[in-house]
Amino acid sequence: MMKYFLSFSLWASLSCISSTALAAKSPFDHGVIIEYEDWAAEDSTALIENVKSTLGRNGLVDVVDVKPRLEISSSIFRGISANVTGVGEGVNRALVQSAIQSLRVVKKVSPINLLSVSSPIDNDGAGMSQNFGREVRDEGLVARQDETTTLSTHVMTGVDKLHSAGIKGKGITIAIMDTGFDYKQDSLGNAIGPGNKVTYGYDWVGDEYNADDANTVAVEDGDPYANCSYHGTHVFGTVGANPTKFGVTGVAPEASFELHRVFGCTGTVSTDVAIKVSIAIYERGVDIITASIGGGPLYPDDPWSVVVSRINQNGTYFQISAGNSGAGYYTVTSPSVGIDVPAIGAVWNTETPYYLWSGTYKSMNETKSLSMVPGGRADFPSTFNIWTASPEELDVINTGCGPYPEDIILPDFNTTAVLVNRAHRSFFSPCSAFDAQNYLTSIGAKYVLFYITQPDDPVTGPTFRGASPNITGVGNLFAADGASLFAAYQKDKSLTVSVGTLSSYNDNVMNQQNTVAGGRMTHFSSWGPTLDGRTSPSYSAPGGNILSTFPKTSGGFGTISGTSMAAPFTAGVAALMMQQHPDWDWKTVRNVLATTANPMQYNDNTTTVYDFLAPVFQQGGGLVDAYRAVNTEIVVDVPSLSFNDTADQPKFLSFKVKNIGSSRLSHLGAASGYGISSVDVYTPLTDDNRELSRTLQAAYATLDITPSEVTIPPGKESTITVSVASLPALDSARLPFYGGYIALNSTDGTQSVTVPYTGIATSLFDIPIDTTGSVIASYNFTSNNATALEVTDSNPTVFNLTYQGSGVQWVDNGNWPAVLVSIRSAVQFHTYKIDLLNSTGDVFIPLANFTNYYQDGNNWYLDGTDGNSTFLPEGEYRFRVGAFRIYGDESTDEDLIATTSEPFIIKYTADSVGLPGSSNSTLNSTLRH
Repeated sequence: MMKYFLSFSLWASLSCISSTALAAKSPFDHGVIIEYEDWAAEDSTALIENVKSTLGRNGLVDVVDVKPRLEISSSIFRGISANVTGVGEGVNRALVQSAIQSLRVVKKVSPINLLSVSSPIDNDGAGMSQNFGREVRDEGLVARQDETTTLSTHVMTGVDKLHSAGIKGKGITIAIMDTGFDYKQDSLGNAIGPGNKVTYGYDWVGDEYNADDANTVAVEDGDPYANCSYHGTHVFGTVGANPTKFGVTGVAPEASFELHRVFGCTGTVSTDVAIKVSIAIYERGVDIITASIGGGPLYPDDPWSVVVSRINQNGTYFQISAGNSGAGYYTVTSPSVGIDVPAIGAVWNTETPYYLWSGTYKSMNETKSLSMVPGGRADFPSTFNIWTASPEELDVINTGCGPYPEDIILPDFNTTAVLVNRAHRSFFSPCSAFDAQNYLTSIGAKYVLFYITQPDDPVTGPTFRGASPNITGVGNLFAADGASLFAAYQKDKSLTVSVGTLSSYNDNVMNQQNTVAGGRMTHFSSWGPTLDGRTSPSYSAPGGNILSTFPKTSGGFGTISGTSMAAPFTAGVAALMMQQHPDWDWKTVRNVLATTANPMQYNDNTTTVYDFLAPVFQQGGGLVDAYRAVNTEIVVDVPSLSFNDTADQPKFLSFKVKNIGSSRLSHLGAASGYGISSVDVYTPLTDDNRELSRTLQAAYATLDITPSEVTIPPGKESTITVSVASLPALDSARLPFYGGYIALNSTDGTQSVTVPYTGIATSLFDIPIDTTGSVIASYNFTSNNATALEVTDSNPTVFNLTYQGSGVQWVDNGNWPAVLVSIRSAVQFHTYKIDLLNSTGDVFIPLANFTNYYQDGNNWYLDGTDGNSTFLPEGEYRFRVGAFRIYGDESTDEDLIATTSEPFIIKYTADSVGLPGSSNSTLNSTLRH
């Protein structure tokens, strides 16, 4: 459910503000990205001065400055980013953006958002598959040691067949935007420069950069090496590693690579930096760009989404991970939501590979073996003790979440690791594993060993643990090893553990068959559609339990999950296609990937069997098939068909097909389902407690496909027309979705492709938007806070204001009119607005307009958006709070779903001086809005 609680304050005059109020004024700092109009000259100095001048005329702004961040001049994007700073009252982002947008030379102004890597999934305890007592086949663990072993992910997708044929990406250049890279390993080339695997690299930000810190400074460097984070190294290995231990090989090991570091050791990157780097990579002329980076679900006019779209449309294949926010509709993240941007979903590996260090523990003259998954930092002593906070294994204090009793006796953490169980995470969620590390380091801990108290499961097993900044060594044990170690420690507090050191360790990989969800979509992969109704993701690739390279500080290998892992895999497949088909442009590569992919059955991460295909909004075209993509003779000119909602459903859509000979066309339905809860129309469905899964059903649209059979000579093409004859029988009030595949099968049985299609079986225009929670409120200058009004005898409420003219301070502790806004919708709308209405119901002042700006639970105190001032005469007023319908016309209020507050009355006291229109008037405008 989307809730917005916002406060908008309305002052009668700056000169009426008390001295107390003046003291409440505060600094503001809002980052913006400004794009020039196409015709406008690039003059950042003039633009900055115009911004300062426009904001400076607003009475709420005492001091304003514009600090330029980046200037970008390219055929892709022309503009600047800047921090607008100063001192004022209620100067929020909306006010700043509206003032800048009013400038004639500005095409679009957007906020600077923060982006993160599509973070690897921390399953935080087995039992994630929630098998509910059903028998799960345990194939046991199989050792994998030599480099000739073929990765299961390559077998799943036909990559192994292409490698056997010598197709390994030679001649194709792939650029990776990510965290730092530990490329100083044989498998990753060891060096940067012409003739090497990595032909170019650049660090755009430096170790200390973190966009979470407003004062962060990017320090550029020519070397993208870093071992303080593992994400980029894993991504690089997935797409490009040379054959190495345990069968780890990149999808395109003979491609050339550019490595672009855009994250410091921790934290986020800002969208303006992402835009700058994206354009710089594009201008270097690479063939493929891949980024496992994302922000929130936004509309496609988000600036980085726009830039990625334009790069694709200008001929460079630029793909983005879809995000890890599933399961639930409308969860794909920007910039993967951009027009023409390939968005990559994640599929579970058919095997769960565990990268392990073999260890032992010694107790009472007995030595027993154990295995540890090394974490994000694995610098353990050669021998160490362990410690648990409680002798009761399931005591919540043993989760590491604290707080510990004040009288607890702590060990010597220089030689002792804390043994932490995660049994409670699935039930009580005291804290995450990362938060547990932070708490433990706050009391002095350096080393942590995690384990779970449920049996390991074939989907996840003992997961990799990232390391918090102050942890020296972190690892994860098998459930049985952890339980055995815990029990032994309770009998022998002096037992010792050895798991190896960074200079000497015994590593191996064990594989377990994933008999629950292998080869099916992961539970975390984000779902479409995009907020404007288009098909997403585009296609999916192995991203669950992926074994790849890691920094040497973690042993050099690791298994993690996320759409971050699926994206580089797909980039490698694209490189194999480009090697064999140098005449294919980026669109053809995208279209072939989507239409040669294999649609998968639905799976909810349990052993439940579903008799229908997973929704297209979950899997896109399906699991990429590298072998089919390279060898297809059927080429379609679209990646998918989007029939949108019923109000905007096209009468027909068409696509062209070439080079197929004779072919029959048929329809394969995929699961339909609902996006809204049956209990609350303002609550979107998720798969918590399998709620979303229970709505999925084999209910399909009926399609008219013309012609139903076609013969196309080699080198020729034909047009296929598709229309929706009837929608599936679903409740239109619950935001029903549908989709499927149009199959083209050659009559000789040697070739086939499937064109995915999607639709929404209701009108998004009619999706309920609730603004009725919006109420009149008050703003108290002395507390600098918005509060609900106390009950008064007057109805409507009367605000008695004192006006004193320019330059005269007035002391008062009274409240001023405001509005507390609450907007609810199951679907993220694009724009909402606040207006002040006069006694006749007409708009007296448009107070605020927010576009593509959704941050739940925040409060804003502002007085308008255009930098002007208008006198507010005595009289009756109301606030109107509204959100535009999805696909509504935002140029008129006809498509505004709005709530009007109860009335309030403005009066001026007899102490007022210089009221406009009176005999002692000295000002022409007084309302600061």
